[in-house]
Amino acid sequence: MKTRIDFFKDKRFVMAELGVYRGEFSRELLSYLPGWLYLVDVWRLEVTTSADKDGKNNTVENDMFGVYMGLLDEFEAYPVTVVRGNSWDFLDRMPEDSLDCVYIDSDHSYAQVIGELRRSVRVVKRGGWITGHDYVDLAPGVIRAVDEFLLRTGYKIEYMSEDGCPSYYIINDKDIRH
Repeated sequence: MKTRIDFFKDKRFVMAELGVYRGEFSRELLSYLPGWLYLVDVWRLEVTTSADKDGKNNTVENDMFGVYMGLLDEFEAYPVTVVRGNSWDFLDRMPEDSLDCVYIDSDHSYAQVIGELRRSVRVVKRGGWITGHDYVDLAPGVIRAVDEFLLRTGYKIEYMSEDGCPSYYIINDKDIRH
């Protein structure tokens, strides 16, 4: 697997993307996924800066509430539900075993990522996928959270993309509840 999108090609997933930002990856997913996509982000009322998917320093400023409103309009005709809110709250509200995949790319802090990983086990079907972005030294909170999650659950990373900021892919193959 070369890029993070290669894994998702031709899958019929009901999936949640946690951390959507401006929707670039969401658009890529929709070109391949004929299932349903939940787009979850806080889209705060502020201007933010961010680098690209490979962690390059080409930062841009964004009016995040304006981005959210634009994504609502853009994805209205697609198999998409846009959710403005905290990813933990979203995962806590989802029924057990309701998703085929979760892709974690929100706040890159240890606390946020470990909370998303633990909650994902409950909502991702057995045999489904817990995946995420930025398993790289630039995001030490992500690495720490993923490594601790793997150690505590006995899960393992099945695939790793070759992007500049790699994505990890973990199969939800055990009946573990936290």
